[in-house]
Amino acid sequence: MKSVHRIAHDLAIEAIRQARARQYLLHIVMYCQSDACPAREIDIYVKDHDQALLPLIGDGMCCPVCGRQRLRLQSVQTRRERQIADEREARCSVNRQLRRAKLPPGALLAESVADILDDSLPVGQDGDQ
Repeated sequence: MKSVHRIAHDLAIEAIRQARARQYLLHIVMYCQSDACPAREIDIYVKDHDQALLPLIGDGMCCPVCGRQRLRLQSVQTRRERQIADEREARCSVNRQLRRAKLPPGALLAESVADILDDSLPVGQDGDQ
């Protein structure tokens, strides 16, 4: 019977394999679970032209800071998927800042889920986006 750690590792490898099938440029986010390590999230940008990545990480990756703890996969995206998410987060941030700017000084901004997830482009004063 496989251990929980082995199952998690196998799932992580499969997630990377699937993302790699979509594009060779990847953004991988790993997490160090060691209580003694100051590192938490480790972002790795990968170009895997020759498909050398999976053999290199087959047994897992150690934390680059503490070197002791195996890293846990948090997410893997293609570079394009990460770019789309970054742009969406930027639009949401701008919308949040615009809503805050309309409040009187010291007022708290109460946001609905719809407000938080609003990534529409702000409409200009002349009605154009």
